[in-house]
Amino acid sequence: MLTNRLTSVNYVKKRLIQNIQRILSKEVLYGEMQWFANK
Repeated sequence: MLTNRLTSVNYVKKRLIQNIQRILSKEVLYGEMQWFANK
Protein backbone atom coordinates (compact mmCIF):
# COMPACT_ATOMS: atom_id res chain seq x y z
CA MET A 1 0.00 0.00 0.00
CA LEU A 2 2.71 2.45 1.03
CA THR A 3 4.95 1.63 -1.95
CA ASN A 4 1.96 1.99 -4.25
CA ARG A 5 1.33 5.48 -2.92
CA LEU A 6 5.01 6.36 -3.34
CA THR A 7 5.07 5.25 -6.97
CA SER A 8 1.92 7.24 -7.71
CA VAL A 9 3.47 10.32 -6.08
CA ASN A 10 6.59 9.87 -8.21
CA TYR A 11 4.40 9.49 -11.29
CA VAL A 12 2.52 12.69 -10.49
CA LYS A 13 5.79 14.53 -9.91
CA LYS A 14 7.12 13.30 -13.23
CA ARG A 15 3.96 14.40 -15.03
CA LEU A 16 4.09 17.82 -13.36
CA ILE A 17 7.72 18.33 -14.37
CA GLN A 18 6.93 17.31 -17.95
CA ASN A 19 4.00 19.72 -18.09
CA ILE A 20 6.09 22.57 -16.66
CA GLN A 21 8.87 21.89 -19.18
CA ARG A 22 6.34 21.84 -22.02
CA ILE A 23 4.82 25.15 -20.88
CA LEU A 24 8.26 26.73 -20.52
CA SER A 25 9.34 25.61 -23.98
CA LYS A 26 6.08 27.00 -25.39
CA GLU A 27 6.74 30.31 -23.64
CA VAL A 28 10.28 30.40 -25.04
CA LEU A 29 9.04 29.63 -28.55
CA TYR A 30 6.40 32.33 -28.25
CA GLY A 31 9.01 34.81 -27.05
CA GLU A 32 11.28 33.95 -29.98
CA MET A 33 8.41 34.43 -32.42
CA GLN A 34 7.54 37.80 -30.85
CA TRP A 35 11.18 38.83 -31.06
CA PHE A 36 11.38 37.92 -34.75
CA ALA A 37 8.10 39.71 -35.43
CA ASN A 38 9.46 42.88 -33.82
CA LYS A 39 12.70 42.78 -35.84
